[in-house]
Amino acid sequence: IKAACTMIINKVGNAIKSIVASADPEYQPVLRNNIILSGGGSLIDGIADAVANEIADIGDVTVTCVDEPIDKVALGALSLAQDMPDEQYTAIN
Repeated sequence: IKAACTMIINKVGNAIKSIVASADPEYQPVLRNNIILSGGGSLIDGIADAVANEIADIGDVTVTCVDEPIDKVALGALSLAQDMPDEQYTAIN
């Protein structure tokens, strides 16, 4: 189980690093200090600290998990779908 969690943390960490690196330099500190995990993976005990350790080489970071992460993912997906133009929504496979 630990090996599987380590793989997840590495992938999440790499994705976060990529997103932060692609942002304008003036926004990078804001992004680094507002990393919020949600979804089923955020239910893993200690994942916020593990992700923070994984990405610590990019500077000071703050990683937190939302309350009720499964509900938040569903609400976020619903909000995205409601705001998405019809042609973009129907193009999703």
